[in-house]
Amino acid sequence: MELYIIAFRGISKNTSPFQEEHDNLIYAGHCATYRRGERIIYGFHPTPEEVASFTDPDALFQFLWHTHSLHGSVQDDTNTFLRAHQLHLLGERSDVWKVPSTLREHDKQRIYDTLVGWYNRRRSDFLYQFPPIEHPDVNNCITFLERKAGLDIPYHAEHGSDRYGRIKVLIRVLREIGTPWNPEEDFYVD
Repeated sequence: MELYIIAFRGISKNTSPFQEEHDNLIYAGHCATYRRGERIIYGFHPTPEEVASFTDPDALFQFLWHTHSLHGSVQDDTNTFLRAHQLHLLGERSDVWKVPSTLREHDKQRIYDTLVGWYNRRRSDFLYQFPPIEHPDVNNCITFLERKAGLDIPYHAEHGSDRYGRIKVLIRVLREIGTPWNPEEDFYVD
């Protein structure tokens, strides 16, 4: 099984010509996982109900920016990654990077099955928050995949714990050890 960690850095909310994007993940950046040949990317972020409770997308972003937490769940983030890739082709910094999991085969299968189970059951008793994340029961998209699901997120020790869960740091690492994601080659493979 080929299980990948996939991520992109968010676009600038202030300087981008695409400021009218309605998906806050496009601004924040995002990390998720997918299995090669499948047509779904699983990521963790606030539930649709939590997002809908904010009438203004900016208010939601600011709420999270000030390290408040919301209920989160595993969701289908395929369209978010396809949009980030598309925006990168138009000149945004949202280039999508991938790296294969180096875990043993049965561990990758267990992690994938767990994520699919949480997705199918719409489990939403997890808490989501932007970094810094100091409580072990609160996660963002990166820390959730590592701490809750058990995926091997690549970090270098020199980045330090104060950088834990930060998309900018993960992207820096993925640019060193990963490869660019191309949906036509990497995602829609039968």
